[in-house]
Amino acid sequence: QRHQCLLFAELGVGGISELLGSLEHTMAFGKVRNEQIDGKPFLVVQGRWNIDVLKNFLDEQELEELRSNTDARQLPRLPEHMPDMVRLYFDRDSLFPRRVLYLKRHRSTNSLRSMLSLNFVDVVLNAPVDENEFNFVPPDKVFPLDVTPKYIQQIRDAANRATNRN
Repeated sequence: QRHQCLLFAELGVGGISELLGSLEHTMAFGKVRNEQIDGKPFLVVQGRWNIDVLKNFLDEQELEELRSNTDARQLPRLPEHMPDMVRLYFDRDSLFPRRVLYLKRHRSTNSLRSMLSLNFVDVVLNAPVDENEFNFVPPDKVFPLDVTPKYIQQIRDAANRATNRN
């Protein structure tokens, strides 16, 4: 169970850059394709869990079948709470990831359904940010607990893991 918890934590800590780094580390991606959505150009790439991740969920026979079968429609059966694939939509001009879509294959129809979609809208790149945006005033009789150092350490640990992967 530890490997599952680590995998899910890694997917959610450290912002967009760590998310993309984690996906690169844990997924095998196909070819990039061009797609138009509402008249806007996107680069779209789809990935599925790599063997290093799947070996934590599958037995040896299932892994051997997977290695010999490259048909994406024959994905292994993973726990219901775990997505089977991810699809990334990058703005073609800025390469900013506008959408991260986690997909699950339906057991009976074999069609993909959306499990979770992270959509980034109204994104402004490289704009100045007023530091007052980060001031927090707690409501009356609420005593905040500052866990900032804990999260900073998690981000540093995630950055170190990403550096060590390369």
